[in-house]
Amino acid sequence: HHHFNDDVTSEFKASYYRTKFTGYGLEITTSTADLLRGEALVNYKTSNEFLMTGGMEFSYANVASNIFKNPTFFGGAGYAQAEYKGIPDLILTAGFRYDYIKLDTTSGKNAVTPRAGLNYKFTKDLILRASVGTGFRAPTPSEVFTSTAIGGGVSVIENPNLTYETSFSFEFGLHYMMKDISLDAAFYQTDYNNFIEPNLTKEGNIQFLNISKARIQGLELVSYWNILPSMLTFSVGYNYMWSRDIEKNKSMKYRPRNTVY
Repeated sequence: HHHFNDDVTSEFKASYYRTKFTGYGLEITTSTADLLRGEALVNYKTSNEFLMTGGMEFSYANVASNIFKNPTFFGGAGYAQAEYKGIPDLILTAGFRYDYIKLDTTSGKNAVTPRAGLNYKFTKDLILRASVGTGFRAPTPSEVFTSTAIGGGVSVIENPNLTYETSFSFEFGLHYMMKDISLDAAFYQTDYNNFIEPNLTKEGNIQFLNISKARIQGLELVSYWNILPSMLTFSVGYNYMWSRDIEKNKSMKYRPRNTVY
């Protein structure tokens, strides 16, 4: 972290991870992965009302495994965001991100994903928030290349034709704060193209496939009770989720309709 002056700061991050896994089941599975990541960002405060943030990041991974070959992964990205506080009780943000991702032998993919949001304080206790944006996700090495038996005559099989998914999402919510209790309510919706999902094939195996069009929407309620300040907090939440394969007009798997936590 570097502080140039009161208006300009920068931050540089670098990390290296190495993981080794051995699993015992119908067959012994092994995996060793090396991950290198780096990021540089700059914050520029042009005035008391306007803040700009920009940066770049990269990641490289090399995996050696007996269940999904020995794939490599490279990702690079650049991003920028502006924050404006010139209107009383209102904070506006807008930005975009560019990603390039190359997974082993698959074709490299790139995408630009803009986002925007606002935060408005009606009173000192009640805050409105809203956001809208697009998304991009490339398949992971395990989703593309895994090939192994998992029991009962069922296997996970690879899908080298699996492609990336894109999305458009929005959310709006309210946050209410009292002395020791806060309440938060939010409605969210995300529409996907080429959504990545595990599916059963006609042969009874599991394979990750792309769902042409999918939607996930829902309502989330969360409450926090600060029983003993800085020592004991109780929280409870409820999430109602409605997920749908739009093309086939049926519910999506592995996503519970009601969740309490």
